[in-house]
Amino acid sequence: MADVRATRLKSRQLRAISTRAEITATNFTNTYEWGDLSGDPRRMVARYFDAHPYVTNWGTHRLMLRLPRQALNLSMPQAYCLGRHVEVWTARTHLRLHTEYANPRFDAQWSRSVVALTDATYSVP
Repeated sequence: MADVRATRLKSRQLRAISTRAEITATNFTNTYEWGDLSGDPRRMVARYFDAHPYVTNWGTHRLMLRLPRQALNLSMPQAYCLGRHVEVWTARTHLRLHTEYANPRFDAQWSRSVVALTDATYSVP
């Protein structure tokens, strides 16, 4: 019963961020034609979700992952960095990885880097 109450509370908190979003126990999906998400994606990943993909029609691509802290050596993402486009920070139990790229001419390079990093992250024993 506590899980049900927690899920309802989280749903209400997420609904306060967006009245138009599709919200389930595992998903928050919203498409914006004008404007942007009013919530803080870093906080949402920290509190509610394990991943935050974000793509805009003007070329910004963002992927945030929340992983168990032991899933990734903090020095590992450096091999996949594109300048300053990869950030890693830790919380008590989780590690958060944030990648962002805003130059549409390098979409393929950014995408390959994110895929390689994701593959390497999930192949770590």
